[in-house]
Amino acid sequence: MLINRKMIYTLSVVLPIFCFSAPTLTASGSYDIYKLTTEIVASDGLDDAAISRCGSLALAAAQYENADDVLPLIVDLAELDVHNNYQEYIRKNLLLGLKNGSKYPAVLQRSVDFILQQLNTREEKTVFLEEVFEQGQNSCQEVASYAALRLSSLCREVFLKDQANEYLNKAVKLNPLNVQANEELIAENSQDQSLKDKAKLLKLKLELNPYDFKNAFLYAMFLRQYGKYDDAVQMFGWTADVFEHFTDEYLSADIYIPWIETLNAAGGDRLAQYNLIMERLDPRTFDIRAESYRVRFDPEFSLEDFEKEITAKYLINDGKVTATDMAWFYAFVKAEPEKSFDYSKKAYIQMPAKQHVRDIYTYNLMKRGDYDRVNIFLNPQNNNQAARLAMGQSHVNKIDYEMIRLAADSNPLSYEGLEAISILSETENPYSPQALDKNFQSLAGKYGPLITENFAGPSEAIDMQISTEGVYDTLNDSLTIKVSVENILDKPLYIRNDSCFTGGIILSCSISGDLEIEDAFILNTIRQLSKPLMPGEKLDISFDIGHGNLFEIIKRAPQARLIITPKITLLSDIGESQLIPLKTSRGSSFTLQRIPDLNTQILSNNYKALSSNDLPRQITAASFFADLYIETVFNPAYKHTAVPKELIVKSIEKALEQNVKEIDIRVLSKLANREIPESLETMIIRSKLSSSAPEIRLLSAYILKTSNKYKQLLSQAAQIEQDPLVKSMLTSP
Repeated sequence: MLINRKMIYTLSVVLPIFCFSAPTLTASGSYDIYKLTTEIVASDGLDDAAISRCGSLALAAAQYENADDVLPLIVDLAELDVHNNYQEYIRKNLLLGLKNGSKYPAVLQRSVDFILQQLNTREEKTVFLEEVFEQGQNSCQEVASYAALRLSSLCREVFLKDQANEYLNKAVKLNPLNVQANEELIAENSQDQSLKDKAKLLKLKLELNPYDFKNAFLYAMFLRQYGKYDDAVQMFGWTADVFEHFTDEYLSADIYIPWIETLNAAGGDRLAQYNLIMERLDPRTFDIRAESYRVRFDPEFSLEDFEKEITAKYLINDGKVTATDMAWFYAFVKAEPEKSFDYSKKAYIQMPAKQHVRDIYTYNLMKRGDYDRVNIFLNPQNNNQAARLAMGQSHVNKIDYEMIRLAADSNPLSYEGLEAISILSETENPYSPQALDKNFQSLAGKYGPLITENFAGPSEAIDMQISTEGVYDTLNDSLTIKVSVENILDKPLYIRNDSCFTGGIILSCSISGDLEIEDAFILNTIRQLSKPLMPGEKLDISFDIGHGNLFEIIKRAPQARLIITPKITLLSDIGESQLIPLKTSRGSSFTLQRIPDLNTQILSNNYKALSSNDLPRQITAASFFADLYIETVFNPAYKHTAVPKELIVKSIEKALEQNVKEIDIRVLSKLANREIPESLETMIIRSKLSSSAPEIRLLSAYILKTSNKYKQLLSQAAQIEQDPLVKSMLTSP
């Protein structure tokens, strides 16, 4: 049950008394409560309902704070919480921040994206963006520039080229360092004489005032576009000199990334110049995009050397290499998609609200064909952002035509879609519609009659070798399904999806077992193929199930049987598609067992692990007993009720006695909103409610909100403070 507003406000009064030693509600007190919500959301273990409660508390506390200070946290929650309505608060304070100026323009930009996602029609989006543009062009030009860029995209979608260019010009004028606006403007007008005149004008302005770094940056972009790479490199260098001199700041990525890209395009021995650029970057940060170019410039520094170096930095966790960096490296430098996916998933779990994290995670999900996860967890508009990410990395790896084709199919009238279509139309591109069409027609002509005659229906199903494997990870609460499909025919099979000239293998998964549920949940995933599946060739497909109904059913059922039925779409000789099931008699199902039989040895091993010096083992064991408590007490269908409840409670108390932050967060988050025995209540009141870690204090407050002992403490606080709101809460039913 969600906390009502009276309780939220009451907590914002009472929690400072016990958690922050503040006698009354102060600005810092409610703001501390507000910050706690996002810290807890970022930690592992909270479900949607718990995040929603955090959001409710945050919105209530935010009413009493400076909007510019709390908007970043509200936006973080808004991107995670699917229950509370943040639109009114964010829109109101976005416009307020634009009017008065803001310390966090990047947050205002994220606010713009959030509101746009809530709007349905082009007219609504246009009106909103025009309002942002008007409000911000004097006091928050960076955000106004972004709004102009989005308005340009809206205009281009309905082929209003002149109006789109007008907004692009405004975007560049308001923020000359808006790289995307610059690139789009130059690309759209590369043959326009007026643009060349503008380049001449910029050159003249620089001769009159060479210390205008914004004009210098623009001129460098023009030089790069027209292939004058050496001149562009020099102009980027001058831009950097002027920027550092007048701002006394380290170079921003908006300057050094295009500078390094241009250096690479210029060719030749550029190692010394590259090293000079890298020496000028902020030593406290690590930019994987800039670092990856060392492999290109330094012949004695191999890709394997780079992998060892960044892996070592990542493992020692010095803050300079993140999971996102590793995901980017394995996606675009090393070209190992599975490793990239693993790292991007870790990054997404740690920082689900960060856009650069969402970009690379979306990219990897779509590379795996996991479009269901993309649609469930991420904004579908990120399809284009991920495609742009693919298009932008052509200097490191070959252009990823599959991702670009996805952008063209998903939103052909967007800027990214139009750009993708133009790339796909190149004759030398083997993935272009023309090339695929020609290739496919020849295959359909060759194998079409065979498909029509021999594979006309389910009775003549294609015989393929199917094998499945399920791996359940109790530590991370995730299930990975791996499927291997082998063509054992003597003919190649050209597989096609109805929407484009690529293939589609559909995996339909149903679950049954102890709950006696047939087809309790269906999960479809499509694996794209751009070439035939040759005789003897295997297709390996894997996908993660970490959330959703299927996962919840598996959690509730100690044993569950997962049935995987692959289907394939083939094109007949007359151009009609039909679904033909594959034979699944060769091992298409397997049994999952969430928790093994709880014999004495397993219980003993986990209990000993609680006091070991191995933190991962301690956390795993603590989670084991917390899960066991929930299953045993609150799930009547659970089979292991023979385990004494007292033993489980004692084990949980032993875990909390370790006073290790990571263990406390894992256990307390699992116990949130559960009835717990009095001994646990007493322990939490005495040692956890006064913890130095803010997230542990707030989790303790959640757990104790129905505790009689805690209500007695609240009553004493009310008598001390004579707070009428607290009194009314205690006396209300």
